[in-house]
Amino acid sequence: MESTAERILSEGIRCFAERGYKAATTRFLAEAAGVNVATLAYHFGDKEGLYRAALLRVREELLGYQPDLTLLAGGTPAERIERLARHVYAYLRQRPLALRLLLRAEGDPAGAAARDHLLARAEAAWELLGLPPRSSRGLELLALCELFARFAARDPLELRPYSEAAAPQAAAEEVLVQLSLSLLQPGDPKGS
Repeated sequence: MESTAERILSEGIRCFAERGYKAATTRFLAEAAGVNVATLAYHFGDKEGLYRAALLRVREELLGYQPDLTLLAGGTPAERIERLARHVYAYLRQRPLALRLLLRAEGDPAGAAARDHLLARAEAAWELLGLPPRSSRGLELLALCELFARFAARDPLELRPYSEAAAPQAAAEEVLVQLSLSLLQPGDPKGS
């Protein structure tokens, strides 16, 4: 059975992700969790405390990702990039609320720290792929991280107007794989 604090935190993540910090009032958060404002305050102090706890949980959840090392073994660099890109996108698609909250926390230091950690994970994956170092990879990886997060956080119905495919999320995955290949493959035409 879920504890009261866990229920408040889960609803906090959902409310902050869907409504944003300002629109998610303390009263709304308490009602969504099925508690009164005093109970929310007892567990988290105030709305800011709940928000910080929500960002911390999301950060832990997203940073818990560990790529399956078999994805990185064998094949050409392009095949390894493709396998990893598909795996990461599938992982992120299972966490849309976490991504929405992180994307909404654009100017927040806690959100920035989580994004920095995700970029560090992307750089570590680059090294695990066994690809040669590149001085410009940071900006390229940051751009890909942002795109992966934004596409994975979207409701699939939001993508329908932009894709004629029957499965717009699958079409988005293909676009992300192709972008990953064009930006990250060694010996790409940009000469990086």
